Amino acid sequence: QFGQVNNALSAFSANYNALQVVLNRRFSKGFTVLGSYTWSKALGVNVSTGEGSNGPRNPYNYRADYGPLTLDRPHNFIVSALYDLPFGGPSRPRWQQLAIGGWQVSGIANAVSGPPLTIRAGRDNSLSGIGGDTADVVGDWHLSGDRSKQDQLNAWFNTAAFVQNAPGTFGNTGIGFMRGP
Repeated sequence: QFGQVNNALSAFSANYNALQVVLNRRFSKGFTVLGSYTWSKALGVNVSTGEGSNGPRNPYNYRADYGPLTLDRPHNFIVSALYDLPFGGPSRPRWQQLAIGGWQVSGIANAVSGPPLTIRAGRDNSLSGIGGDTADVVGDWHLSGDRSKQDQLNAWFNTAAFVQNAPGTFGNTGIGFMRGP
């Protein structure tokens, strides 16, 4: 007569380590540039949280769900630039200073590594009632890089390398064990 019973406890942990580098070149002849790079690692116990969540996939081993967190992006590079347009400077007539003076052009570019991905089984083969099982790896999931660009966009990993986890097991692929593009 009871529905799902959620487990609410503070037994999970996470950690974040990073190297951050910033380059800032302030205005010089109307130009400034700011660049930053972060090399980081965010690890923790990955569990669904909130109302209706089931917690870790193996209730007897929370560490089985320890791995890269969904927010983990090992490489993050950002660069921005700002340029003061030379129109309407102090040597220009007053009307030009008011009409076209003070305009700027700017841009931002960002390059970030892909997110960690977990290949879920989609079934509760562990019979735990939680349903967070991962797939079993049975082959090499890497694909050759000498394929056409279209083939690489269509498939960037070998899906045939994964099968349903064996009954009574939680799956042998780790949490966040592969990276998205």
